[in-house]
Amino acid sequence: MRELLIGRRFGASGDTDAFFAAFTTVSFVFLLLTGGALQGSFMPAYQRLRSRGDIGAARSLLVWTSVLIGGFGGSLAVILYLGAEPLISILYPGFDSRLRNTGALALQILSPIAAIAPLGNLAQSVFNARSSYFAPAAMPVLTNLVVVGFLVVTFAGLGVQSLTLGYLVGYLPWLALLAWTFAERGTHPRAIDASVQRTMLTSLTLLGMLAVFDQLSSVVQRSLLSWFEPGILSTFAYGSRLAGIPISVIVGALGVVLFPRFVAVAATNKNYGKSDIIYVSIAATLTVIVPVSLFMAIDAGFIVRFLFSGSAMDAAAMERLDVVFITYSLALPAQALIIILSRIYMAANKNHALLVISAAFGAIHILLTYLATKWLGWQGVPIATFAYSYLFCTVLLIYLTRFNPMR
Repeated sequence: MRELLIGRRFGASGDTDAFFAAFTTVSFVFLLLTGGALQGSFMPAYQRLRSRGDIGAARSLLVWTSVLIGGFGGSLAVILYLGAEPLISILYPGFDSRLRNTGALALQILSPIAAIAPLGNLAQSVFNARSSYFAPAAMPVLTNLVVVGFLVVTFAGLGVQSLTLGYLVGYLPWLALLAWTFAERGTHPRAIDASVQRTMLTSLTLLGMLAVFDQLSSVVQRSLLSWFEPGILSTFAYGSRLAGIPISVIVGALGVVLFPRFVAVAATNKNYGKSDIIYVSIAATLTVIVPVSLFMAIDAGFIVRFLFSGSAMDAAAMERLDVVFITYSLALPAQALIIILSRIYMAANKNHALLVISAAFGAIHILLTYLATKWLGWQGVPIATFAYSYLFCTVLLIYLTRFNPMR
């Protein structure tokens, strides 16, 4: 609904390009901490302490992690705010001066999210570890309602900046969710074992580096798109986000439910033993996502026109959206498996292997994108992502058999 309303109100223009550029820049920063890093480092440590009944140590770990993540995220938010103009100029060199100014202002407004989003993600991890799903599920709904509300009410007066203000205000309740995690009864803070802190810091560093390689390619893609005509970057954002909805809904839910089980199995046997949870989870993911992927790709033209007919998008933007939507829809099975396989690697403490593979394929993704845009123009961006997704997924599956042989 959010993407539909944004597309209908603004279409695909230079102003929306500037907004998506700013939001991508902020996302790059907060995903350094939330893009699997917290789930892969904090959640296993927190869950192990709780499973042993050491609730006090688990609470102390939560407080320590909150201070660490909040301090780091806050520092990055300040850097984004102060360096907004040069960052937009460097990352999106194809923008003219007006779009650079629009993007810089949007980046300054959005910069606090770099600190708020990681803390909100930490709160989600805590609730999921406690098998409490309502609050973390309600927060994204609330955020989107606020964004849509701001867009409807302030669109006429603020234009595209109504989006940035909506996102900023929409993320504020995540701090209340974090505060709620500290309200658990019967907990008495207890000293954290230094080895737990060291292990978590090591995992957080490795997975943060992993997020850099993963998100850097996204920034490079949008940087290359800024050289093309205004609106193409926005078209790419709409298409990739709409095609990614099944990933968010289906694979996001599967990941939340399965990851604690991966951790529990790995904790009893480092090689996952004789457990079928790994391959059952892969089969379940493919069983659901492949039919959805094919349906979306086959009916892409109908879906796009049903959603955006009568909007501010012109015919050329609709055609571009078709190409992006189809390509990303066909890439969904590989992207879904990448998410599930990454969680399996994290739970098995194969972070170093995941980092090496991801770094190599992050570089390959950037190279493929650059070459494809040289040969095919803007269409090279989604095509390069399609090729990268299946290559990356294949290598992750092959390496998986090294520590969990197929039966």
